[in-house]
Amino acid sequence: MKKVFYVAFLFASLPLFLFSKNKQEINCRHQTAPFMVDGINTEWGSGAYHFDSKTGFAYVLSNDTHNLYIQLKMTDKNVQRKALLTGFTVWIDPNGKGKHVLGIIFPQGRVNRKEAGWPAPQGHPQFSRQHNRRPMSGKLSPEQIRMFNEHFSHQEPAFKGFDAKTGVSESGIAVKLQMDSLGQVVYEAKIPLKCIFRAPSGYLSDGKPFSLTFETGYLQMDMSRMQGHGGGGRGMQNGGMGSGHYPGPSRMAMMQGMAEPTRLKLKTVKLFQIK
Repeated sequence: MKKVFYVAFLFASLPLFLFSKNKQEINCRHQTAPFMVDGINTEWGSGAYHFDSKTGFAYVLSNDTHNLYIQLKMTDKNVQRKALLTGFTVWIDPNGKGKHVLGIIFPQGRVNRKEAGWPAPQGHPQFSRQHNRRPMSGKLSPEQIRMFNEHFSHQEPAFKGFDAKTGVSESGIAVKLQMDSLGQVVYEAKIPLKCIFRAPSGYLSDGKPFSLTFETGYLQMDMSRMQGHGGGGRGMQNGGMGSGHYPGPSRMAMMQGMAEPTRLKLKTVKLFQIK
């Protein structure tokens, strides 16, 4: 009886296993129409998006014979705020190992960042000003959205790894970030395949995989110092949250989220095969 139950359990689990295994591989769509890097997600319908509930990232990937295209929505307000404050990076690993090889950093963030994750140093004046702001919530007015979009339309990306060592250049990469009428941040990028791969044909016709990682920065906070005695604490130094100003549970949860990067790793991505 136990053996029959075990066999039945294996067969019942098989579809779920296959589904979860297939979910690890992301296949790009075929981009047949012109793609405008304008921060307006009209190229694909809502059904084309992959959604990751943990990060709130909704994304779709496509390609033609020349470019890889990325559309991504940040649906989580706190993740939006963290990306705008500390920066957002799309990492590409042409070898398909999920490593940080080529980085497109946009937006670059409004706080100083260190090399490993780019956190803001405690006590920095920008850190003191920014961490006390409330997370983006509620509905923004059309004028606020317009001002937001105008601000980011003048910013440029930064790059990591595009040099002689990797044998690829950032020339031709276009990135745009805008906010839609619902207050969701929309990220778009056009990346020439020659900027990623030394030999794009192997990825276009042979199905060779590569990796993509979407990653925010984070704020450097000593969360252990938030736990003061008698309801008070000294959580942040030099103009931060002092004694007697212990944050409530919701505020604490938000700050904990800001103290670590939000990351979505797509380890196995394949271009649409164009023979």
